[in-house]
Amino acid sequence: MGTRVEQILDLAEEQADDHRAEARLEAEGIVTAARREAEAILNRAHEQAAGINGTDRDLSRTPPTRTPSPEDPSRHA
Repeated sequence: MGTRVEQILDLAEEQADDHRAEARLEAEGIVTAARREAEAILNRAHEQAAGINGTDRDLSRTPPTRTPSPEDPSRHA
């Protein structure tokens, strides 16, 4: 009976691994879709703002800038 229990536990572990892998892939897809949607919303907002201001804006992807915090040691370098 111990062997059978071991087989059941091994199968359960394999199934759990499969479920985790499937959930990970689904989560990655959701995050990718959310990023695309956020980027589209941002681009539309920039376009609207440029129209209101009467200025053109380069909508190409630029790396985000970061304002160093006062506690950031690299700020004083």
